[in-house]
Amino acid sequence: MSSLASSIGSAVKSATERNRGLVKFVDTEANILARTGDEIGVIALSSDTSKLLIFLGTTWGSITISV
Repeated sequence: MSSLASSIGSAVKSATERNRGLVKFVDTEANILARTGDEIGVIALSSDTSKLLIFLGTTWGSITISV
């Protein structure tokens, strides 16, 4: 893994650990993806796609969950 990827991974992991277990808001995936200015590691729940989305600083990453 490149040092840049490693640094990004470490920053996201650290921010996610600070916010562990905290979904900050629930909205549609389109509205979540349109958001800007959230802190790295903010977790959102998509109400229309069964995804958890995590803000990575400039974009959102997603994890599909089974409900």
